[in-house]
Amino acid sequence: MKTNYINSLFFLVFLLIISISNSQNILTNGDFSLTTNIDSNFNGPPPANVWSTWQGVNVAANLVVVNGKFSCQIIKPGNQAYEVQLIQAGFHLLPGHSYKLSFDVKADSNCTFGVFLGEYDGNWTSLLGFNNYEQKATTEWRNISIEFDVYTVFPYHKLSFELGTINTNITFDNVRLIDLGVKEQDVSSELNSLNDKISIPAYRPKSYFSNGFINSFKQSKFIIYPTITRTIDTITWSKLLSEEFAQNLKRDENLNIILDENSLNPGELMGKNQHEFFTYDMVRLGNEIKMKRENTDYFIIPEIIFEPERNGTYFVFGIHIFILNNEGENVFSFLLNSHHELFNEAKLYAYSPNENDLDEIKQRCIKVGLKAFRLILMHENQGIKEIPDQLIGSWVMDQPGEGQIPSQILRWEFKKTSSNNGECEFYWLFKRQDDLKYITVAVLVSDFTVVNNTIRTSLTKVGSMQKEPMKMEFYDEVKWHYPGDSFFEMKDNKEGILSFKIKDNVLTFYEDHNKDGDYEDEGEVQKYFREEKDF
Repeated sequence: MKTNYINSLFFLVFLLIISISNSQNILTNGDFSLTTNIDSNFNGPPPANVWSTWQGVNVAANLVVVNGKFSCQIIKPGNQAYEVQLIQAGFHLLPGHSYKLSFDVKADSNCTFGVFLGEYDGNWTSLLGFNNYEQKATTEWRNISIEFDVYTVFPYHKLSFELGTINTNITFDNVRLIDLGVKEQDVSSELNSLNDKISIPAYRPKSYFSNGFINSFKQSKFIIYPTITRTIDTITWSKLLSEEFAQNLKRDENLNIILDENSLNPGELMGKNQHEFFTYDMVRLGNEIKMKRENTDYFIIPEIIFEPERNGTYFVFGIHIFILNNEGENVFSFLLNSHHELFNEAKLYAYSPNENDLDEIKQRCIKVGLKAFRLILMHENQGIKEIPDQLIGSWVMDQPGEGQIPSQILRWEFKKTSSNNGECEFYWLFKRQDDLKYITVAVLVSDFTVVNNTIRTSLTKVGSMQKEPMKMEFYDEVKWHYPGDSFFEMKDNKEGILSFKIKDNVLTFYEDHNKDGDYEDEGEVQKYFREEKDF
């Protein structure tokens, strides 16, 4: 009896020790009570296990500890959140564990700021997840808590509060990072639980065959080829990954799909960005399929591209799912990369991986491709097909001009003609130095429809005060041009697709002008503001 009592007591003490250990703060001086000085503007990696600050050359901020709290006073904000940072680095994490980051925050006025926790340098991989970077501070103290899983660790970890764009004072206290123990959820279940309303699951280039595919794929025959895995200078194939892809499509979509074990070879990786990799490989794979003359409707070839190993870490650069017809033409192919939520949530990276780790990453890539395929189909078949009321009206973007053009305005007007049909007008207006009012350089009138988060336009007429494009000669009033007119034919985008989002009277357009699969180049993201008055 006494022995059992002692054993039980020992077990309770052991559990208490584990609980205390798990609740200990991994960060140093999380309550800012041990110092009033914070190192700043270091060269190279931030110092380990102490608070430090960094700010860019184009911003001005006072970063201090006052009464046991960190305070940041932004004097001159920057254009990017990362231009002012409160940092702690060098702490250790355990792969396969769950963690909780928590902190108290308060600001003089409501604002948003960034939170990063993850890999220092390299790909700057965030462990917090796609949706946890932007956080909100209010005029009252509030506690923010973020739980996350660690699937791999990095040589050097960094936590940073990124404050560069705010224009108010902000204060932090009680920053804690707690080990919650071995993670309970695997990546596959995370992917399955992702919101089905993800607006942009992948990038799918326009195809004239996509509508036919959507209407016929359930009754069609498919062949899938071994999955291609490649780096800059290596290429391998996997029948097992494609079998997994096919089995999922058979089970969930009831597709008639079989595996052809013969590998297709896209040859050397060519191009300067992912879109070019995607396009070159699709053309060469399409040529192989066309030569085969197989008696089937559609062909699927999954492809995974890894980045070169960097400091012991392996990252997936992109995922390609080629869906082609028997002439080798693109019907429904798409790509994913770090600009897509699905891709980020799959955590497609590993530090110092073994073969099993790499196999697991490849399997997650296949699951990502399947999830994206289902979401794209769902959006096309069951998505919103009505023009939202908040889109109707006039939207403007003011821009400075150059030379003899001191200012210019881009302007959209949207009108409904039925629940999902409308007419839109796009204006380019500018002032010359000697003009008292705006001149219409161009106005494009289109019919449009809305599907999910995209506006689809079809140009019907073009108006301008210019006699010739790009020449400073003008009609007295707007002159209209129609199909068949040479001026009309010189205008681009007879048909167009614009991804859009509306929030707080701001209309944001996303256009991948250079087709590299992201929206990071100049002019690819444009913000228009609801117009309150006419010109």
